[in-house]
Amino acid sequence: MSNDPLLPRKLPRQVRAAATVEAILEAATRVLSDRSLAGFNTNRVAEVAGVSVGSLYQYFPNKAALVAALIERAQTSLAQAIEVSVERMRGRPLVEVLSGLIDIAVEHQFGNAVFSAALDHEEQRLPLGELLSVAQMRIVTAVQAAFESHPELANASLPACAAADCLAIAKALIEAEAAHSQPHKEPHTHDLHQRVLRALRGYLQPPT
Repeated sequence: MSNDPLLPRKLPRQVRAAATVEAILEAATRVLSDRSLAGFNTNRVAEVAGVSVGSLYQYFPNKAALVAALIERAQTSLAQAIEVSVERMRGRPLVEVLSGLIDIAVEHQFGNAVFSAALDHEEQRLPLGELLSVAQMRIVTAVQAAFESHPELANASLPACAAADCLAIAKALIEAEAAHSQPHKEPHTHDLHQRVLRALRGYLQPPT
């Protein structure tokens, strides 16, 4: 049992318990997607999940722990998608590799914009560094390996932090677009994709 207020109170060890936790997280996703942070509370999540509030508190001690679990879940999903894309794009032109990664990042942000915006807000507010370190390291490692093995970058003399730099550039541009997007209005994701691609290609271009 964890004493950290942002960690689950206990981990499910049986199939039934795991199903309960999954139902709670799915319900939390639905509530946050429908109502954003203003309408997000443990009573509503428990109601949508079909469990008692007491059952929810057996696993998540507070609302912040529930949000932290959603952020960790989203980051793990993002890491898995990036790893798959890097492997699938092995041997393809660099522009295709970058485009595939940008597509994933844009979909992660805008596929469920209300949900993503809420998680972004809470990620800035909550002390989640260690909780997210595994997923973030997976992302950086996958992208860095793709750069280091790509023939188009063989003479680029990229620094060891190249992947982290590119991820920071993409994150800044995508989240800035999300911050200025109007609710319920289709974002200009094609234009955003091209701007991110231009920025990354500019960074990766060998100096002359």
